[in-house]
Amino acid sequence: MILRQIQAGPWRCFDRPLRIGPFADGLNVVYAPNATGKSTIFEAMRRCLLDHPSSTSGELSALRPWGRQLAPAASIEFEHDGAVYRLTKRFLDEPAALLEKIENGKASPLADSPDTATEAARQLLDMAISGRSVAGVKDWGMLQVLWVPQGAMAATALGGEAMQNIHRCLDGQLDSAAQRAILDRVEKAYLKIFTPSGKLKTGAEASQVVRLGNELAEARKKLESARARHGEFESAGAVLADMRQRRQSAERERAQLVSKIQAARQQAGEYSEMLALHDKTDADLKAIKAQLESIKQKIDLAASADRDLSKAQEDIAKLNADLPALQAEFDARKKLDAQAQADLTKANELGLLARQARQLAGDAAKYAAAQREYESTRKPPADAKVSVELRPAKKVKIEVVKGSPAGTRQLQPDKPVRIEGNPDVILELPGVGRLIASTESAGTDADDPQKAGAEKTLESLKAALEESVASHPDWHTAPPDSDALARSAAQADSAFANALSQSQQASAAVQDALRVAERTLTEARTNAAQLKERIASLQTQLAGLNADGMSPEQRQEKYREMAFAYSTQTAALDELQTRLKQFPADPRRMLVELEKNQETLEAAVRDNLQEEARQEGRLAALAAEGTYSTLAESQELADELELQLACRREQADAVGLLYRTVRQCGEEFNLAFTAPVAERALQIYRRLAGEKYLSISLNAADAGLTGLARTDAPRIAPDDLSGGEKEQLYLAVRLALAEIIAGKSRQLLVLDDVLVSTDQPRMNAALTILDEFSARLQIVILTCHQERYRPLPNANFIDLSAAVGE
Repeated sequence: MILRQIQAGPWRCFDRPLRIGPFADGLNVVYAPNATGKSTIFEAMRRCLLDHPSSTSGELSALRPWGRQLAPAASIEFEHDGAVYRLTKRFLDEPAALLEKIENGKASPLADSPDTATEAARQLLDMAISGRSVAGVKDWGMLQVLWVPQGAMAATALGGEAMQNIHRCLDGQLDSAAQRAILDRVEKAYLKIFTPSGKLKTGAEASQVVRLGNELAEARKKLESARARHGEFESAGAVLADMRQRRQSAERERAQLVSKIQAARQQAGEYSEMLALHDKTDADLKAIKAQLESIKQKIDLAASADRDLSKAQEDIAKLNADLPALQAEFDARKKLDAQAQADLTKANELGLLARQARQLAGDAAKYAAAQREYESTRKPPADAKVSVELRPAKKVKIEVVKGSPAGTRQLQPDKPVRIEGNPDVILELPGVGRLIASTESAGTDADDPQKAGAEKTLESLKAALEESVASHPDWHTAPPDSDALARSAAQADSAFANALSQSQQASAAVQDALRVAERTLTEARTNAAQLKERIASLQTQLAGLNADGMSPEQRQEKYREMAFAYSTQTAALDELQTRLKQFPADPRRMLVELEKNQETLEAAVRDNLQEEARQEGRLAALAAEGTYSTLAESQELADELELQLACRREQADAVGLLYRTVRQCGEEFNLAFTAPVAERALQIYRRLAGEKYLSISLNAADAGLTGLARTDAPRIAPDDLSGGEKEQLYLAVRLALAEIIAGKSRQLLVLDDVLVSTDQPRMNAALTILDEFSARLQIVILTCHQERYRPLPNANFIDLSAAVGE
C-alpha cells in the first residue's frame, strides 16, 4: 500500500477538515511542534483503514473534537496493487463509510455502507479482523511491522497473520506440491477431529470420538438408572420385612407401656396429695412466721421509741437552758461590731485629711519650682559666667538647681566643690535656704533676639506663678516651705495608714466573732425546732404501736405462744419433706413422659401400617417393570459403546500425533529461515553502531528481538542497552522485516517520532540508510525535529503547522 493523501477532521484537536499531502513515493517528513497533531494524523489514517465506524467501543468516544459535539471523520487516498482507492468514514453520529476506486481521474463507488466498505478495505489490506470491532495491534497483520506508533519502536511478539506473511515471504513452507498435499490432508483430517487450539471439536461438527463419548455417557447414565431401579426392587423387599418386624416390636412395647402407666398414675395421685398437704403446711408456717415477726417488730419499735423520746426530751431541755446565754453573747458581739465600724469611719476621715495634705505639698512644690525658674531667668545672662566654691565643715547634702554639675549630691567635710553656671548658679541647701550667685552681662542690646526670648519666658513664668498662688493668696507674702509640707503630708499618710490598719484588723476580728456567735445561736434554735418535731413524731409512733390495747407484758406472752406454734409447724413440714424425698422422682412427670411415649408408639404403629401398604404397592410396581431385564440390556449397550469409543480414540490420537509431528517438522524447517532477517538486521545495525556486534537473535515464533551479541561482552538483552542504542537496534530489525515483507512491491512504512535519543553521528548514518530504503519503501516520518532530517536529499517535507493554519 502506498499513501497518497490524508484528510482528517473533525478529529480530536482538529475541529475542521485538515488535508495532508500529496505524499511522495519515497521519503516524506511531516513536521510540526509538539501537541500540533502529528500522532493524531497517524491515528486517523489507521482507524479509517481498519476500524468499523459503527463500533460502540469507548476508544472511539475519545476521537470527538475537544469541547465540541462533532462527529469524527477521515478520508484516505491510497494505491494498492496498481490501483488508486479513496476510503471515507464518519464515526459515532450517523456512522457512514464509502470506498471508491479512482480511474481516469474519476471516483467510482465500490462499497457505500459501514459494513461493506469496512470489510472491503480490510480484505484489500489482508486484515484478519472482521465485524464491528476496533482493530487491536495484533489485528494489524503485516502492518505491525510497517506502522510504528509513537513510543512503540520495538517489533516484538508479532501476532495474527503477521508471522504467516513473513514465512510466506521467506518461502518458509514445504516446497513441493506433493508435500503440501500431504500437509493439507493431515491438517484436514486433524481439523475434522480437533479445533486449531488442539481441543476435541464439539457442537454440530463434533468428532466421532466426542459423539461416541456422549452416547457412552448417556448409556452409562441409563445403566446407572437401571442398576438403581433394580437395587430399589431388591431393597424394597428387605425394607418391607424390616418394617413389619419394627411394627410388631412396637405393638409389644405398647402393651408393656400400658401396665407401667397404670402404676404411675396411682403413684402420682399419692404424690399429689402429699405435695398439697406440704404446700398447706408451708403456707401456715409462713403465716405464723409473719405474725411472730410482726409482734417482735412492735416490741422492738416500742422499746426503741421510748428510749428515743426520753433522749430527745433531755436534749431539748438542755438547749432551752443554753439559749439565753447564746443570745446574750450574740448581742454583745453585735455592739462590738458597731464600735469597730465607727473606728473604721474615723480612720477613713484621716485618710481624707492625708490626701488634702499631699495636694497642698504638691502645690507648694510646683510653686517653688516655678519661683526658682522665674528667678533664674529674670536676668538672662548673655556671656557672663559665675563660679561658686563650697568648703563644707560637716557632711551635708545639696541640690544644684542651676549650674554644672547639676543634680543632688552628698558633700564630705573639708572637700571643696566648685559649681559653675552661665549666667548664674542656684543651690538648694536643705535646712538653710537657697543660694543664688549671678553676674550681670558684659553688654546689653535692646534689639538682641536672645533678650527678647528671655523676656517672653519671664512673662510665661510669671503667669505660672500667678496661677499657683490663685488658691493660696498668702504665698505672695510668705512663700510656702514645700519640704515641710511634704513631711507633714508624709506624717499624715503614715497616721492614716496606721489607723486604717488597726481599724480593719479590729473590725475583722469582731466580724469573725460575730459570725461565730450568730452561727452558734442559729444552730441551737434549729436543733431545738428539730427536737420538737422529733418528740412529736415519736409520740405519734408510740400511740400507733399501743393502739392494739396490749401492754408490753401481754405482747411478750403472745410472742412466746406464736414461737411455740412456729416450732410445732416446722417439725410437721420437715416430716412431709422427708416423705416426699422418698420418691425417686416426680411421679407426675414420669406419668407425662409415659403417656407421651404411648402416643408416640400409637402413631408409629399407625405410620408403619400405612408405610407397609405403600411399600407393598411400590414392590409390586417394580416387579412389573422387569428391572433385571432392563439392567442386562443397558450393560450390553454400554460395553459395545466402550469398544467403539476406544477404537475411535486410538484413531484420533494417531491423527493428532501425525499432525503435531508434521507441524513440528515444519516449524523446525521454518526456524532456519529467521536467519536472513537477523542477518539483514545485523548488517543495518553495524552501519549505525559499528562492527563490535556479532549477531542478532530473533524468536522464530513471533519475530521478537531476544538478544544481541558483542565482541567484548556476552549476549546482551535489549533492555540492557541505552535509549539511543535500543531505538537504533529496533529500527534495524524493523527495516529488515519491512524489506522482506515488501518484496518486489512498494509498501508504506510509518515512523512516528523515532530516533529521539540518537546522537548526531549515528543520526547521519540512519538518514543514509533511510534514504537507501526509500528506493523500495514509501517512508513517512512524523517528527518535531525537522532540522535533523534536512540532510535527506530526496525527502518531501510537509509542514503540518502550515496546513493547520490554512
